[in-house]
Amino acid sequence: MSQFSSGAFITIDLKRSRRKGQAAIETALVIVPLFFILLAIIDVSVAIFIMDTLEYAARDGVRYAILGNTDASVRQAVRDNSLGFLASAPDSQITVNYYALNTSNNTWQIAAGAGSNANGNLVKVSVKGYSWAWMVPYMWGGNSALSMNVASADLSGACTNAVCPSR
Repeated sequence: MSQFSSGAFITIDLKRSRRKGQAAIETALVIVPLFFILLAIIDVSVAIFIMDTLEYAARDGVRYAILGNTDASVRQAVRDNSLGFLASAPDSQITVNYYALNTSNNTWQIAAGAGSNANGNLVKVSVKGYSWAWMVPYMWGGNSALSMNVASADLSGACTNAVCPSR
């Protein structure tokens, strides 16, 4: 405290000036973890969005396949409905398989060749090994990419009048 000639006392509050620095440190300590939590929420949301998009593309591929289209056109339908995620995917990543029901033991067996897309056969379209890198890879325990696999299946109804289109 100091005294002026008027007799008034002026006090300097040292505690208040220290609190300003403390508030800045506390803010930094709170904002950094909240920022990483926000990035994690966005990261997981994008992964779910990509997975949902690939599932939709596989489902549309099956819808296209049950009408008797060729495997190449089914793969292209999957690429067209993937919002660009599978635009440059190799054919080995998008598979189209046909299964026929073995009535003797009631199991599905792979059908190959002509007639494999006959009415009543199961059509399965799969997208395997789609790789997506996390936005914040080190938060998730390494810099490895997420590998996604999706599939969809339905019964074929492609043959009319016992004439099946060729694969």
